[in-house]
Amino acid sequence: DISRSNKYDATTRLTRQKEAALLLLESLNYWSFFNVGFYTDDASFFAGDSKLLRATSSNKASAVAYINGLSLDDSPYVSLETTLKTTLDMIEASESDGSSTFCHSLVVFLATDHNDISSSHTVPKLIDEYDSEGNLVIMSFIFNFESYIVDPLYEEMGCRTDGFQHIITSSAYDDSSSLVVQQYSAFLAATLQNENVRFSEIYQD
Repeated sequence: DISRSNKYDATTRLTRQKEAALLLLESLNYWSFFNVGFYTDDASFFAGDSKLLRATSSNKASAVAYINGLSLDDSPYVSLETTLKTTLDMIEASESDGSSTFCHSLVVFLATDHNDISSSHTVPKLIDEYDSEGNLVIMSFIFNFESYIVDPLYEEMGCRTDGFQHIITSSAYDDSSSLVVQQYSAFLAATLQNENVRFSEIYQD
């Protein structure tokens, strides 16, 4: 999920967020399922908000074009509640109808830190309602132009799901794309190294 908020050196920030998203997308293998969301006070998704897609070459290529076409929104604030609820509903629907198979559900936020105030009360409840089996992981990369002080909600999400938050200030923007992928890959390797991963059926891409 990528924030389109017009905040914090927005043009440069969005460029770096898009670069990071493209590298994350490139890292997905054929047993992965994905969607890409863009959000401010509402959320829109590359493949709609009904289910996840298998990471085939054609689906990934379409997502690349979609990410490259992303532009800023006029709103300086975002509704993390709306975005997270839509994302979790979409994951749950994909699991329920058998269109995707999961041992783990991973949500990555490429974010700014300005959320509407109501999200701080509702987001923890959303996580608790969805994640009864403890399979959800939320990691947040906060692109913050000004300081290392950010909305504690991202830290709360990471804490509740054994994920994390990482703050990227403007001085680190040039290296932000590779940093996001390195953190993502290292965390995933450490988290899954002792897990039994259930792979999807083999298919021809």
